[in-house]
This record gives sequence, C-alpha cells and structure tokens, in this order.
Amino acid sequence: MGSRWQTAGDLVMADVLAKYFDKLTAVNPGIVAAFRDILGERANTETSNPSLTSRILTNGTSFNYVFLQVAKQGQVDPARLAESIGFVKKEVSKALCKELLECHTWCRSELEALAAKHGDTSVPSNPGWRQAKSYRELLNATLRLLMQDGKPAAEAAAAQKLAEAQYTAQRNMTEVVNALAAVAGSSECDELRTKLLDDFVGRWEKNALIVQKWFMIQATSSHPKALDHVRELLTHRLFQPDMANFHYALTRAFGASNPKHFHDISGAGYAFIREQVLTVDKQNPSVAARIARSFDSIKKFDPKRQALMRAELEKIQAGEPSKGVFEIASRALKSLSASRR
Repeated sequence: MGSRWQTAGDLVMADVLAKYFDKLTAVNPGIVAAFRDILGERANTETSNPSLTSRILTNGTSFNYVFLQVAKQGQVDPARLAESIGFVKKEVSKALCKELLECHTWCRSELEALAAKHGDTSVPSNPGWRQAKSYRELLNATLRLLMQDGKPAAEAAAAQKLAEAQYTAQRNMTEVVNALAAVAGSSECDELRTKLLDDFVGRWEKNALIVQKWFMIQATSSHPKALDHVRELLTHRLFQPDMANFHYALTRAFGASNPKHFHDISGAGYAFIREQVLTVDKQNPSVAARIARSFDSIKKFDPKRQALMRAELEKIQAGEPSKGVFEIASRALKSLSASRR
C-alpha cells in the first residue's frame, strides 16, 4: 500500500497546485480510482491498514505542507491556496461519497466488535486499544471528507446523519471532537451545528481544557461566518479573558490556523487580530505578543496581503503597545522591507 500512498498523494498534490495556478477544472480521475481501490481493500486482512488508509485520504491536503511547495515558486495567496485544497477535497468527497459512507460504517462496526471483545478500547492499557485507534483514525478521516460541502442533498443529509450519530454516541472524546469539528465547518447544516455545539459546551462547561477545545474548533472552522463567530465568542460567558489559554484557543488559533478566513482579501481577519493585540496588550503583553506573531510570515504572501498586513502592523506600532508587541511588529515590517531589496 505504501507505493499507492505515494502515488495518491502525488496526484492530490498535483491537482491542488494545478487548481491554485488556474490550470484545473476537474480532479484527476486517477485520484478517485486510487482512493476507491484503497477503500475497497479495507476488509482484506492481508493488506488492510486503517491508520495508513486514513493518512492516504488526507495526504496532499495539509495547508502547511502545500504552502511550502507553493512558496518555493514565489509569494503565496493563502486564501486561494486554502480554496484550492478545499476544491479537491470537495470533488473527492462527491465522487466517493458511497465508498466513504460504507467505509465509515465498516469502521464503526469494527470498533463495536472490538469493544464487545475487550471493553473500553479508548484506554491505552486495553489489549484492543492500538487496533481501535487505527479504526478510529480512518473513521474520522472518512467523516471529514464526507462533511465537505457541495454534494447533492441526499448525500449531504446522509453524511450529516452519520456525523450526528457519531457525536451522539459519546463513545470517546476523539470521536466526539472530530464529529463536532466536521459539523462546525459545514455551511449546510447550521441547525445541527448549533445543536451540537450547544450540547458539547453544556456537557463540559466546568472543564476549562475541553471548553478551550470548543473555542478552538470554532476559531479554526472553514464556515463562511467563522470570523463573526469568533467575535461573538469573545463575549461568551465561558470565555475567560484573564487566562492566556483562552486567547490562544480563540484569537491566536484564528490567526495561526485559519488561513481561509484570517487571510481573506477583505483584510477583516488582519484587522481583527490587530484589534485584539492592542486590546489584550493592556492586560497581558506576553499574550498579545504571541497573538501578534500571526503576522510573522508577511514576506511570504502576495503583494495585496502584504499591503493589508503592513497597514495593520503600522497601526499596532502607532497604538503605543508594550515593548514586546512593538518589537514583533517591527521585526515583521523589517522582514518585509528586507525581502524587497
């Protein structure tokens, strides 16, 4: 399976790059054929490796990895890159919906069989833990693909039903969080999205670490209204502005791990981070400095993004920030000037 992993990954990467450079209108049929073949072998005890299969399904669609490949050829339009990755994932999701649904159901059955035999397989000391972990990785990988927007209504409804069932089962936190994140990123099931997010935070509101995960899921979501959601969450009753990790889970996560919306060409994402840097700086300069590092890679982006980021960095400097924040803003601007020489 290793060679096919490489082949599938190379095909996906090639299509993402082709889409980014405006040379693609439809995904390579070879990707669909390779994935269909790999998914079809899931029950073959001699060749099946659920953990490896899950990595095959996601290989070539990591933003950071693809970013590095594009950056080798020049400056990057990050939002366009995120959209290119999303396009390929959506097309694969539509072409392989039937196979992905079957694979998810199969993983669920295998996990239930292991639980019947060994009990709670989420505990590392359980003899079925390692095998269950492998099935769970594939379960979550198939669900993330299934929940890509843009499929026919019947297929979208089937995917949403699976996501809700996986969440509602509450078997372990890994499955619950992955189901919640998959739903939170979709723009086609807002009612379900609200229902699951409310249920999750209601169950865990007394656990600060899990609540922070809840904030992060929404901060890194690909939902079209992600920035609006993040702004609203700043005033949520469970957001604790005096605790650094809440800022990292929400504001910093948005700037560092939501390329689609942080780098939106409107500049709204950049302006939001600048606002938060200056606001947080008044109470906690070290946290504000870390949030300000969202602008660190300014020189790697396209001229339009550079101009927008530069304007926000200059506003940070003009806002009389703490020494640490001022130095980070200055360093980013200096790196931009150096790259133009």
